[in-house]
Amino acid sequence: MFSLFGKSKVLSFKMLFSNKNEVSVHVKPEFQTLDLFEYSRFWAYYSSKILWNLGFSEERNPYVSKYLESIQRIACDDFKNKIDCFKIAGLKDDISYVNHCYSIISQYEGSFYKKGNDRFIITKFPLKITEDQVIFSGIAILRYIINITKGNNNLKMLKNVINNFSIACDKQGKMKNMNAIDITANFSCFMAKEVLDSDESLFRNFIEELNECAKTNSEAMHHLISKDTEKENESPISYGQDISVYTQYIFFFLHMLKRMLQESNNCDQEEIINKLLTDSIKIVSSEMQEYSQRTWSKEESEKMIEHLSKDFYFENEKYSMFINRIPDTDEPATGTLFWEFGRDVANILGKKEDFFVIQGSQTLALRSFKWINIPLFIYNLTN
Repeated sequence: MFSLFGKSKVLSFKMLFSNKNEVSVHVKPEFQTLDLFEYSRFWAYYSSKILWNLGFSEERNPYVSKYLESIQRIACDDFKNKIDCFKIAGLKDDISYVNHCYSIISQYEGSFYKKGNDRFIITKFPLKITEDQVIFSGIAILRYIINITKGNNNLKMLKNVINNFSIACDKQGKMKNMNAIDITANFSCFMAKEVLDSDESLFRNFIEELNECAKTNSEAMHHLISKDTEKENESPISYGQDISVYTQYIFFFLHMLKRMLQESNNCDQEEIINKLLTDSIKIVSSEMQEYSQRTWSKEESEKMIEHLSKDFYFENEKYSMFINRIPDTDEPATGTLFWEFGRDVANILGKKEDFFVIQGSQTLALRSFKWINIPLFIYNLTN
């Protein structure tokens, strides 16, 4: 790995322009795995550097305004993979992004370094580069990063980086010295990461609450069935049935979340559900391993996630056919989604069509549904 004065190279890049008004970006990371946050910092430092070069001062260079307005338009768009940044920025007649440039008329290289938590960028702009090409290069790098980004959560963070970059530039008004590059870039990235960490905390708390409710309800159903057992310390309910009831409650709560996400037209619903489902299954798997006093292999854990994920989507499909009416706490709501869920729990416990077991399961699900407060989770996720 290349090192200079204690700085380690994070990545190197090459910018190419063709005689067909095309631009391409080639990035070579120095590490096998380079996360989106590092790529975001690269873009933010590069953008700060080009604003400095263009003349970001009180008498603002019109090209500075052009660049900031362009990235703001991009950030306001529906952020998805493969978006045409130049089209959104209103520059499609001037330049287009391609993966490979031929008939090259201009090119230059640069490198991005780190030393601890500090970052440094070196860009070798050619003398004949135009101001428009400088603007295009920043947007091209942004397009490149969007293309390699996977997951809506990561795209959300990148969008926040752009928005925070614009805010930082508005607050500063001008760049007095080279230190302003660090200030602007770091503000935009770490503020965005703080939002992402907040989302992660929101997910983590919701998963813990959801699983705790599911486990508590499973234990309550166990006691309900076992209370009439004649022999002390003997239960007619097996550990396998307990786990099945536990996961059935998780499936039900996630189905309710999925329904409400669909009603709110949340475009990230599949990713949200898959994340919550996978993390919930990991919690259940951990408890199963603790019970069996055996650590599963990676293959066994993956098979369990795959198996329970298939079960969830089967149950989700079935529950989608029923009326989504929230019953009163003690109402026998036959024909509704909650009642059908109660029937499933009764079947797992070997109490098929047992009214009191169905009613008990439904009541626990209803109380937990209100406690978990799915509408509040969705509101916090989208605001």
